[in-house]
Amino acid sequence: MNNKRGSTLAELVIVMAVVSVMSVMVVSFTIICSSWSTLGVKRYHVVQDSELFSKVFHEFVAEYDGSEYSFSASPNSLTAKKGDDEFMISFEPETKVLTYDIGGEPKTIALEAIESVDFRTASSEGASNMVSAEVNYDFVTPGKKVLEQHRQYRIVTALRLARVN
Repeated sequence: MNNKRGSTLAELVIVMAVVSVMSVMVVSFTIICSSWSTLGVKRYHVVQDSELFSKVFHEFVAEYDGSEYSFSASPNSLTAKKGDDEFMISFEPETKVLTYDIGGEPKTIALEAIESVDFRTASSEGASNMVSAEVNYDFVTPGKKVLEQHRQYRIVTALRLARVN
């Protein structure tokens, strides 16, 4: 009897085709999960940085919200002034650093996820004086079939003030 055990060329080709299809599926799934993970991490950092900014902004305004202080704003900074004393909170878009002065103690915080901050003051007859900060950040949604999408979002925080210059 001639009982040779072995594989034919057709069987080897079929096994190689199945293995290659499965490896392509695994690699594709890994790439998709990686892009989802990256986007999730970006969103997490945006939420963390936005909450940290909001906390510092509220502390700053609460510290100097009195009738003896006046506030003025420029696009990247908010100044509380009392006589010759000036206290400032500012965001530098190039370095993404928030600098603030609460109680005469200057501090800095890096906010990597935030693109820009616009500080504003507003007052009108019959309405409370307001100070606001508009935080802008940019999401890049990764995609293979579709081009990357840049989406801009804003968070606006507004607080009442005693007096606005």
